[in-house]
Amino acid sequence: MRRVLVPREVAAPVATTGAAVHELRGKTMGTTWSVKVAVGASGSPPAMHARIQRCLDDIVAQMSPWEPDSDISRFNRAPAGSWHVLPADFFHVLAYALRAARG
Repeated sequence: MRRVLVPREVAAPVATTGAAVHELRGKTMGTTWSVKVAVGASGSPPAMHARIQRCLDDIVAQMSPWEPDSDISRFNRAPAGSWHVLPADFFHVLAYALRAARG
């Protein structure tokens, strides 16, 4: 079993020289997300926003029980004993869930 500490608070970000702190926001899974990031001169907040949103969209595509075409919805509808190709991230979550269920 792996343990993860969820901090009560997170210190304000420390910006590197020449970096500006940007707050990126978006919507996913029926809620909102926000990230504060220190961006140097060569960074691109819009590109970072797009990458974060793509990652969250990938999670929804794999793990949302409310999306009928998500990987988990198709997995849950599959007949017992059938074989399926799963995305690597989905497989890791499933393998961990099976280990946790065994105790």
